[in-house]
Amino acid sequence: MWDAIEQELGSDVWDQWDEYWDLEGAEQRAYWNSHPDIQRYGDIKEFWQGLIAQSLVRIDGRIRDVSPELRNSVGLTAGQQGIAGGIGTERLPAYSWAEWGDILGTSMARLVADYAIYGEQLPDSAMYKLGRAGADLGIDNPFLVLELASQAAVMNYANP
Repeated sequence: MWDAIEQELGSDVWDQWDEYWDLEGAEQRAYWNSHPDIQRYGDIKEFWQGLIAQSLVRIDGRIRDVSPELRNSVGLTAGQQGIAGGIGTERLPAYSWAEWGDILGTSMARLVADYAIYGEQLPDSAMYKLGRAGADLGIDNPFLVLELASQAAVMNYANP
């Protein structure tokens, strides 16, 4: 993600952020409006956070299938042992769609279901609410919350 941001916007994008955060109030808003690179930064970061969340969910599903015997087996190379040893028991939460409904609330759950099933766009306020719900669950990435809840929605509506 960081490489993609720097590749598209150049390495001076970080300096622009430093300058932005050194300002306050109207000066900060004016700087924001006159520097489209820092605005574009948010779009690139949001795109990548969605991809990262999808990858984390996909990887987590595969890790669940690694048996304890394989994780602790002898005859593994040093690299394989390092990877296997890093596979702990803590995984992403796997809530049912009904549980997600309780966590998110009815209106937010409907937005997530429409996003997951019909590809509808989420309002910006939804990501904020997903972030708050995630914080309560110990998940600091609203895109990851969206991906987990979306997966449950698709499973629920595919297998009612």
